Amino acid sequence: MSAVATPSAEQTVQSWQRKTYEQLHQIVPDALVEDGSELADEKARSAWAEERERLIDEIMDCVLDIANGMPEGVEDPGVVRMLSRAVDLQRVARDDPEGDDPDWRVRRAARDLKDTVHLMERRLSRLQLDDPSDAALFVIKTLRSVETQEVARLLGVSAKTVSQWRGGKVSTIKKSPERVVLVAQLVRYLQSTWTPHGVLAWFEAPREQLDGASPRALIDSEDPDAWLRLRELARGSRSQLAE
Repeated sequence: MSAVATPSAEQTVQSWQRKTYEQLHQIVPDALVEDGSELADEKARSAWAEERERLIDEIMDCVLDIANGMPEGVEDPGVVRMLSRAVDLQRVARDDPEGDDPDWRVRRAARDLKDTVHLMERRLSRLQLDDPSDAALFVIKTLRSVETQEVARLLGVSAKTVSQWRGGKVSTIKKSPERVVLVAQLVRYLQSTWTPHGVLAWFEAPREQLDGASPRALIDSEDPDAWLRLRELARGSRSQLAE
């Protein structure tokens, strides 16, 4: 049985988000902390105003990408704060079309947004599940009430291996490490709204969105788009349950 290949560490949603954060950190201090009013030449100020507008549009795109990539989306309080800060930045910049920023409103808004993004970055770093060993421990802990055989079937390993993991013996994972990471990332999406047995049932139920296949069947396949399809399905399932 071949496990679907999950994205590499740099391709996972978490790593992609970190890259987006880095872009924001570069944009905010390198551009928006500049003082347009110190540009004596009117032509230079005008050019700066246009450049600042472009950068803020880029920031908004980054922020929306981060929001869409977070497990809880716009239901996440941190995402709500971040979006609010981004809108504030966009608003005060539009109130300063000349790019002078004489009262530092734009720069203060930019710093507030940067601080909020930094807090989310720190929080995200605690949720990393790219390492197969960490991912295995996370699944074992989250599904601790689920039968050993069922967890083993989901992860693509033996029941003996799961028993060892439950006993705290997790070494380098050689069998299906990509599958273990994928399952862990999906479980993280589902855990806030499903019971452990509900999470297991989610993996086993056939889905119209997957052409009648179950999430576990898709994981068993070699579909290169499995992660993206399953992530959207997991987020959609959580939203439907909340309704």
